[in-house]
Amino acid sequence: MRYRHADPDELEWRPLPWGEAPKARLMPTVEGHLDAVRRACYDDVLHRIGGSRPVRVVIYLRAADGLDTGFWDRTLDRLATEHGWVVSEQRFTDVGGGFFPEFERACQYTRQGRADGILTIRRATVPLDDQAYVDRLERLREQTTFVAFLRQVDPTHPGGSSW
Repeated sequence: MRYRHADPDELEWRPLPWGEAPKARLMPTVEGHLDAVRRACYDDVLHRIGGSRPVRVVIYLRAADGLDTGFWDRTLDRLATEHGWVVSEQRFTDVGGGFFPEFERACQYTRQGRADGILTIRRATVPLDDQAYVDRLERLREQTTFVAFLRQVDPTHPGGSSW
């Protein structure tokens, strides 16, 4: 998780009995908090599925800023398959703008029980503000569904790491 130094106004200061001033504390960044919520949902869903059956996933991409959707579709498919997951033939790709019907369709697809998770490149791909994102993760978690990203990926440069 990423941290930032806490603003003193955010902390509840209590005088220490020996008279020292409290030291600055580290607080999670917004991105760190959102990643922790997503990881908790991801871990919970995978734990519920256990080894009882293969994990089924669907790929969601948002084509923006010249993103090579073909490359990233193949990359996500390959990495998920190497991870032992079954990748749906159904793909969801939004072309940008302020309306993201394919993301909503991907969520609906998982809610219908056709997949256990939605794979995408990174947080910026998910078209929701922070609170709506947390709410969506919690609803998906209740339905035993997760969202997974490639971690530490710059989509303008090929490569990637684990979920």
